[in-house]
This record gives sequence, structure tokens and C-alpha cells, in this order.
Amino acid sequence: MYSILQSRGSLTGLTVLDLFAGTGGLGIEALSRGASAAVFVDSSPAAVQAIRANLTAAGFAGEVIGMPVARALRHLADEGRRFGGVFLDPPYGQGELVPTLERLESTAVLEDAGWVVAEHGRNEDLPERVGVFVRRLHRCYGETWIALFTRERTAETIHGNPE
Repeated sequence: MYSILQSRGSLTGLTVLDLFAGTGGLGIEALSRGASAAVFVDSSPAAVQAIRANLTAAGFAGEVIGMPVARALRHLADEGRRFGGVFLDPPYGQGELVPTLERLESTAVLEDAGWVVAEHGRNEDLPERVGVFVRRLHRCYGETWIALFTRERTAETIHGNPE
């Protein structure tokens, strides 16, 4: 996944959002590859504790938010927060992918040129398009699928503000 991201541009200087963060592995790896900051969101108290412990063990700092993803996205949007990249790794088979992509669009926390990496199980369908997000890549690694989404290029982004 990180080779794919780095081939499309550096992680250096990006602020990333790790949703359904679990142990925080995706965001911590982004920090180790040059991301300037990471925000981790998970509703599980055990996950929040694990993320904090893993950040300390890895020698990184990060903001950890212990609340459901939908509420956290509203909170981040209300604060005017924006992210260059979002990692989305919800529990497989629970139907969280598409609604979370829709929330990312409606809250506008993703920068215009930002990306979303979504992980999902082999038996889950993920559409090629969700709102303004278009799937640019879809790869299978064992039982896990990884999809890369970016915003659809419009005439404005092509002529005025390139992605």
C-alpha cells in the first residue's frame, strides 16, 4: 500500500487520518514514512489504549480520538480540520465502507487533492464511485482488498486547481 502511495507522491508533510484505527498501524507507518501528523479514530477503549501505547513505543506523537467515526468526522469538520490522506479500515463485512466515504464527502475533511485508501474483505463489494470519489486502483492481497480513491477530476480541477 505504501509503495502505491509513494509512487503517486510523497507522504512527506501530509496530515493523515486513520479511521477505525485499531492498533494505529496504518497511521504510524505513514508517520514513519514522513507524514507530518496523524489523527487516529476508534470507538473501542482498548483500541485507543493500544494506539497510544504503539505511538509511544514507535517514538511518535499523534492525536487519538476515542469516539465513533461518524461523530469524529463531524467533530473534525466543525473544527475546520483537513487531511491530505485518509486510511479507512473498518471491520470487514459490517457495511461501513460506503457510508464512511459518503461522510468524508459531506464533511469535507479531505483536502481537494487528497486520497482515501480503503481496506475491505474479499467478499465485500466496493463500487467504483462513491459521490465525488472515484476508485483509481483496486488490488487483492490474500483475503484483503485495497482500494485507492481520489476526487473525480472536474473541469475546474483540470483547468484551475489540478489534483
